[in-house]
Amino acid sequence: MPGIDAVSPSATIDGKKLAYIRYTVNASVLTGDLTNSGTRLTNMRELTRDQYRNEIVGWTADSQGVFILSDREGTSEIYRQTVDGSSTKTVFASPNLDVHPGRISPDGQWIIFRAGEKKTLDKQAIYRVSVNGGTPEAIFDLPRNWAGMSCANRAATCAFGESVNDGRELTITEFDPVKGKGKQLARVATQPQDIYYWDLAPDGSQIAVADSSENSNDVTLIKLSSKETRKITIKGYDNIHSLRFSNDSQSIYCGVLKGYDTWIVRLDRYGGTLPITQAGRFSAMSSALISPDDLHLAVRGTNVDGNAWLLEDF
Repeated sequence: MPGIDAVSPSATIDGKKLAYIRYTVNASVLTGDLTNSGTRLTNMRELTRDQYRNEIVGWTADSQGVFILSDREGTSEIYRQTVDGSSTKTVFASPNLDVHPGRISPDGQWIIFRAGEKKTLDKQAIYRVSVNGGTPEAIFDLPRNWAGMSCANRAATCAFGESVNDGRELTITEFDPVKGKGKQLARVATQPQDIYYWDLAPDGSQIAVADSSENSNDVTLIKLSSKETRKITIKGYDNIHSLRFSNDSQSIYCGVLKGYDTWIVRLDRYGGTLPITQAGRFSAMSSALISPDDLHLAVRGTNVDGNAWLLEDF
């Protein structure tokens, strides 16, 4: 269920009445059509019209649907929703697992996600389940200081992050959805107090890393073949909280803040920053994922619903 918050309290002089604003912030998934080489988003429509947690997992191979993680039925569920809203199909549901947002495997056959038994959340693992449904299978146990994962859709590579050395480094290690862990791909110096977001390019050639701390607007690109790094700056925005490469690995869709508003911007490799859509308010988290055919964008945004309330004789 969504979180409920109250703000702006105001009491009468005699203290017998209290007015306040009560509101909810709900995560939702929207899609839109991309034009002008992915620089303009039109025909935005909401795929999820409820008051539950909804997170983007990935696109179907034909770009006609989106896999979404939801708790709308009171349990963790991954379902496939067509873009036109004509069909919804449950792929996987579990009353026992606490499931977190995942990725689609490079071959498009698996949904990969992290989860743990609700009764023993201290032990979690990375799982795979067929995009057509079935029983999830554990791939490997979750590292203690998990720091996200990513999959390249044009190279047979997935990777996971781990915070090591008391938060002073982020390691990126490859894994196969069937065979398990592989070699280490990169090691990045980090600040222990900060949260970092990263993504693996679809062609598997580079990794983008960003510090999400306040006023931070730099993205570091790491070329995996040479470990060469360079920084590009998002102009006019800060607080980077999501990174997803375009399919050609040449630009990145970023979730950022501008004041108290959340935006999705497109960052090219030279630092050109183009606003795509406003995705929420009140510093909410957002992310965006381009479809395999480059024609659509799925956006994780927020809806804010609120009303004025009056308490008497409280």
